[in-house]
Amino acid sequence: MVLVAIDGSDTSMRAGAYAAGMARRQNARLVCLYVRTFSAVAGIGGGAVTSVQEAQDEIARELRQAVETQGAERGIRAEVIERYGNPFTEIVRLADELRADAVIVGLNLGWSPFRRLARGPSRARQPLARHRCPLTDG
Repeated sequence: MVLVAIDGSDTSMRAGAYAAGMARRQNARLVCLYVRTFSAVAGIGGGAVTSVQEAQDEIARELRQAVETQGAERGIRAEVIERYGNPFTEIVRLADELRADAVIVGLNLGWSPFRRLARGPSRARQPLARHRCPLTDG
């Protein structure tokens, strides 16, 4: 099973394409994780919170539709799982729950939590390391 984190950004969609190719070549299931972050709505007024939630709903709908359509076209068993919280924590948690064979994330150059996870020892790496799960960052 290949796990990829997607959020609609260019880097995450490139990671998604890479993960889809990997899943197709290995005849593996592809799980796409979309994490809705609470920090996106922290400290803003009620009307703005509704707008942010609506935007996240739209992103989730578009991602689900793209994954289902493109997965079927390419013969890939693909699904989208949505979670709420910190993306870093939720990716590690889901990889552990599903016993992922590989985790793919698209990274912005300055986003250090995943860089540390991919390159060095940390408590967060332990669930992935326990399952010998490679992490690929883009």
